[in-house]
Amino acid sequence: VTCHEHFNLNTNQSLHSCNMISKNAFLFLILHSLSSEVLSRRSILKIENDRRTAFLVEPFCFAEGGYLDLQVQDFVLKSAGKEVQPTSVGFLVRHVDGSAYATANVGDMAVGHDCLLKTEPDDGVPHREYMVPLTPGASNFSLVIETAGAGMYAVLYANCDLGTAASFSLAVTLMNRGGVFLSAGDIPLPATYALLGASFLLAAGVWIAVVRAHRTTAHAIHALMAVLCLVKAAAVLLEAARLDAIRTTGEGHGWTPAYYVFAFVKGIMTFGVILLLGTGWSFIKPFLADRDKRILLVVLPLQVVVNTAMVVVEETPPGTMGWLTWRDVLHL
Repeated sequence: VTCHEHFNLNTNQSLHSCNMISKNAFLFLILHSLSSEVLSRRSILKIENDRRTAFLVEPFCFAEGGYLDLQVQDFVLKSAGKEVQPTSVGFLVRHVDGSAYATANVGDMAVGHDCLLKTEPDDGVPHREYMVPLTPGASNFSLVIETAGAGMYAVLYANCDLGTAASFSLAVTLMNRGGVFLSAGDIPLPATYALLGASFLLAAGVWIAVVRAHRTTAHAIHALMAVLCLVKAAAVLLEAARLDAIRTTGEGHGWTPAYYVFAFVKGIMTFGVILLLGTGWSFIKPFLADRDKRILLVVLPLQVVVNTAMVVVEETPPGTMGWLTWRDVLHL
């Protein structure tokens, strides 16, 4: 889903774009293992002996009156197995141009450049930013977004003390005015998904009525397509409920695993129905040839991997160890 946000700030109107990776499907057990660490826009990020020099913690689009809060606990910096005092380690809360930054990887941006805490992005756009230096133990930072500061922000981590490894626990709260935990461009999504879910239900009802009216010439693939439409409707409606729960509480609660179960089934069925239609199953031949079976055995497991990668990329903070690996798997 790509969200374009237009903030009517003043006579010098600004346009900020927020891009989100579209959600797909995921296995319930894998999601359950992640759910204790992922609380949507109330994210908890645990880092252990991390030697990365920079990574993106979380992007978020704020309207006027938005609120950001960082709570760091148990920060320890080690070099050669011994604790050392940090000299240039911390977070950077940077107001960025969404269209240019949305898909950027901070690790890639930092390659060949100086410390991220001492440099500004070379994109010709003036940036508002706040530095949060880390000290042993606990640190905290909070920010209320003013009218002129509305737009897309990125929370970045940087460790400019070369040869050191950091460990800490970070709790991030990102919220818009009125206790809305959705990014500014995503606020209309619950209603949009609810409308689309109702449309899919209507389409499924019409399709079932047509199939029943022509049952003498209908085939098994037609019934399978009706089931697919119903599963799609359920997945979209559950996504609407999940986003509405996130909007009000910052957590998806029980809607999250229910959505991913149906979305996983929908993803598998979509590719399966397309492949069956291409092979002419049920209306040309009542069986699958060995070649068709081999295609299914290759494509469907790949779809499972893709679904897994997409939900890990979507549901875990970008700063999580291994996040980039799952992103690369998704792209591959």
